[in-house]
Amino acid sequence: MWFSPSIERLAQRRDLVGLVQALGHRRPQVRQRAVRALGSLGDERIFEPLGRAARDREAAVRLEALRVLGELKDPRGGRALLGALEAPDPETRLGALRALGLLGDKRAGPAVAKRLQDHAAEVRGAALEALLRLDQAEPEMVGPLTRLLEQTSDPELIQLAARMLGRLRDPKAAAALCRAFAGATREVCGAIAWALSQIGGDQATETLLRALGHRDEWIRWQVAGALGDLGDPRAIEPLCFCLEDPHQLLRNTAALALVKIGGPRAAEPLRRALTASGYNRGLDPLTKAAVEQVLWARRSAGEA
Repeated sequence: MWFSPSIERLAQRRDLVGLVQALGHRRPQVRQRAVRALGSLGDERIFEPLGRAARDREAAVRLEALRVLGELKDPRGGRALLGALEAPDPETRLGALRALGLLGDKRAGPAVAKRLQDHAAEVRGAALEALLRLDQAEPEMVGPLTRLLEQTSDPELIQLAARMLGRLRDPKAAAALCRAFAGATREVCGAIAWALSQIGGDQATETLLRALGHRDEWIRWQVAGALGDLGDPRAIEPLCFCLEDPHQLLRNTAALALVKIGGPRAAEPLRRALTASGYNRGLDPLTKAAVEQVLWARRSAGEA
């Protein structure tokens, strides 16, 4: 095709045939606009021509086709995206990974995980981000995830990486998570604290116990919940102090954490918290009911 068609007019007329023909135009700018217009049609027949465009000789056209296929979030575009992972140029592999992250089809997980070994650093980073967005936990992700924690300042990526490391529960990740927690903001501290609670060990426990004295009550609240999940008896005494904190959300969370950890050392402070009253004291009714129920059950069983 040598003449320049009006892509806008073809799109307005929803002319699928005309737009597909425009994908063969000699000018890459025309082909690129045709790809964009095809993506707006909402026609099930667009996936095959978009797949061809994802193999175009011009990188700009390929990347536009991959972007459109990802944004459509339709599994029918997955085949073309997976094929693009094997492209010889890193640009195309990178575009395919970003599109697969947008697509959200978890079946792509194994193919994406292979790109963690890609020779191009940018492609490896995109593979990691795609796996996070696909919610795929692969053991080989531990190393890249810990490096990501040390290199990125993006709160969303930090949270995703921390949650994935928590799911993987590899002790090798504890040191990087502890370092990340040292500079954690409210936005990310909950995810990191939870990950440390899932991994456990002395380093995780000591980091969380120190953080229980943080000046920010929001961070103290997140840490108290994580210590309950961790279940280490060393947290009992610090959590008992939290029962006297002026912030009720922290008092409630500390009480529930103590219930999870259990043991006679937690029972008496919990009983006192149940009867405490006055300004900035005691537990809210729902927390109180939950604690009372557990303490009663344990007394009945002769545990406390």
